[in-house]
Amino acid sequence: MEQKCNVGLPINVGFIGAGNMAKAIGEGLTHSGMIKPSQLYISAPSDRNLETWKALGAHTSHNNGWQE
Repeated sequence: MEQKCNVGLPINVGFIGAGNMAKAIGEGLTHSGMIKPSQLYISAPSDRNLETWKALGAHTSHNNGWQE
């Protein structure tokens, strides 16, 4: 039985690396309703995995020392 979180967390979540582990955690957080995709920040050295995150609405970068 899947449960949705009624209250989203007021935090941003960042991943250094956009691979399988980040994807599993990020999808779990967004599918449960705990955070919105726009609260995810992901960095990776290439666009290979970042394209999936961009399509979801997450913030992406090639720079691990991110500053907006």
